[in-house]
Amino acid sequence: KVSINEPVRRRQKLELQKKNRVLARRLQAIAPHYDRAAMDDDHRKQQRYLKNISKAERRRERFRTVCGGGGDSADVGFGAILPGNASSSSSRGADAMPTTPGLILRTAKQVRRDVAEERGYALPPMFDSDYSVFN
Repeated sequence: KVSINEPVRRRQKLELQKKNRVLARRLQAIAPHYDRAAMDDDHRKQQRYLKNISKAERRRERFRTVCGGGGDSADVGFGAILPGNASSSSSRGADAMPTTPGLILRTAKQVRRDVAEERGYALPPMFDSDYSVFN
C-alpha cells in the first residue's frame, strides 16, 4: 500500500540531497588559509600574558629589584641564599647572587615570629612548630 504523502516526502528528500551536494561542493572548493604572521603575533601575546600572570616571574622581578641585580646573575635561584645570611655570597664563587648592604633575608616563619613579637601575641602552634606546613 502506498502512502498519500510519499511523493511529497520523496520530493523533500531529493531537495535536501541536492542542497547537501551543493554545500559539500562549496566546502571542498575552499582552500585552507593560515596567516602565519597573525599566528606568531598571537603566540607572542599569549606568552607575554603567561609571563605576566606567572608567580615565578613576579618573584624573580621582585628579587632583582630588592637585590639590585640584573641579567643572568639574578637567575641563579632562590636556593642559593641562606636565610639571615645575605653577605656570605662571596664564598659561593662567580655564580653568587648580588648582595645589598643591610639586607637580611628571612624565612616566612621568621617574619611571622617577629611580627607576633612586635604586636605582643603568641603564634598558634600550627604556625610555630618546626613540622608545620606553613614553614
